[in-house]
Amino acid sequence: NSIQARLSFAYTQYKAGLYDKAIEEIQSILRMDHNVGDAHFLLGKIYYERGDYSKAEISTAEAIKVDPQLVKAYLQLAVIYYEREQYEEAIRCCEKAREIDPKSVAAYVMLGDMLCIMKDYDRGMEAYRSALKINPQLPVTYRKVAKIYLQKGNRDYAIEALKTALRMDPSASDSHVQLGDLYSACKQYEEAVCEYREAARIDPDSDSTFAKIGDAYFALERFSEALMEYKKAVGIKAANAPAHCGIGNVFLKLNQPKEAVAEFRAALDIDPELSGAKSGIDLAQKAVEQVQPYGQKETGLTNQETKT
Repeated sequence: NSIQARLSFAYTQYKAGLYDKAIEEIQSILRMDHNVGDAHFLLGKIYYERGDYSKAEISTAEAIKVDPQLVKAYLQLAVIYYEREQYEEAIRCCEKAREIDPKSVAAYVMLGDMLCIMKDYDRGMEAYRSALKINPQLPVTYRKVAKIYLQKGNRDYAIEALKTALRMDPSASDSHVQLGDLYSACKQYEEAVCEYREAARIDPDSDSTFAKIGDAYFALERFSEALMEYKKAVGIKAANAPAHCGIGNVFLKLNQPKEAVAEFRAALDIDPELSGAKSGIDLAQKAVEQVQPYGQKETGLTNQETKT
């Protein structure tokens, strides 16, 4: 069989998750001809996915030695360095890939990612913009641009970048959540609810999204709706500390401190460092000690609603 055919077979085994057989086939190929860059690359990819970054680095570096123009090997090596938190080395690999192929979108995007990790947001933005010049249809890259704008305090630009991403891919629940978070940060809670609702429609199993809807309703002082959303979040995932904390805050607003204590305690059992639950349970316990009667505040929420 030809080397290319055997390499294709090894790739098929790799895609099927048969890593040991794929490695055996690749090693057999390399015994026949050590100078097959794609074989070294695939071997490095398998080791990477197994979490053996040392072997992954050796194999990928060998691929580059055999074929110094193999752009994908530089990018793979950058990812390996990223996993090992060797960010400067990762940046150099991305820059080398960009040098070999100035039209490599992946090289620019990955370079932007690494630069942002190093908090070099200006160069990161430059890299992302270069990627978008080559291919403007990259919604995920617009989301990355939005994060940089947010870091710089340019919320309006961040919102526009996310809207652009959503025009390209309206079904991306993460983009809706990210936009909802931005609206919440701007205290535009009605808009935030709309985005979170759309995210929940796309991904109805996301407990964190329902908790965010609850937070937005709580900020709007629509406590009945907040409680309903928090309970949805807990129904999906019982160990959702922020949702339990949110329920506790609703009960505090309703002057039901005993119920609030129970919810804050549930939140702290899940996440002992949750600051909102720590401060909330202190307030609730003080209210219990004062033996305040359970009256309902003017929220429109009845005792029956709190039990549903």
